[in-house]
Amino acid sequence: MINQTTLRLALISGVTLLFVGCATNEQFTAPEVTLPHSSPVWQQHQQAVNAINHYAADGQLGYIGNNKRFSSSFHWQYLGKQHYRLFFSSLLSRSTLTIEKTANNTVIFDNNGNHYANQDIHQLLQDVIGFDFPVEEFPNWIKGLPSGTQNYVINQQGLLSHFTYQWQGENWQAQYLNYHQSVSPTLPESLLISSPSKKLKIQIKTWKF
Repeated sequence: MINQTTLRLALISGVTLLFVGCATNEQFTAPEVTLPHSSPVWQQHQQAVNAINHYAADGQLGYIGNNKRFSSSFHWQYLGKQHYRLFFSSLLSRSTLTIEKTANNTVIFDNNGNHYANQDIHQLLQDVIGFDFPVEEFPNWIKGLPSGTQNYVINQQGLLSHFTYQWQGENWQAQYLNYHQSVSPTLPESLLISSPSKKLKIQIKTWKF
């Protein structure tokens, strides 16, 4: 076990790249035609996506906020409500960072043997990485489901367009820029999750379930 400040510097320096590394020219456009939440198309899509209980996603993630910015490749593995893993890797520095949540603990560790654990995942993220987000909702958000809120909009194709979510006194938003049309059920390809002080840009290259 090592000092928190030393660990934070070691972990962040390992994955820090230019944010533009995962930026695209995609722009969010609110749909002109929307469907009600009761739409059969949306209801059927929700049921199909909810049926995916174990899955993995690979892509790139970029973060801007609190005078910090980084971009990294990621591998997200969801094994259940109380067990998931987020793996970051940097092609430039060959460094890796893993956040693993289990029923009893959360551990952050890198490929150099640095590690830190805490039962409170939010406190751990803030202490070690320096930022926090609604991680409990992330497993659904990344699949295109508006978990934790009824303030959402469905586009004409019966897919989630955008939503707002209140968390820790801030108004969070998610905007779905693009979907993988070759995946069944249809799952997100690019989305932006943001609060007034943070932005998470996520691009998903592959889905496995």
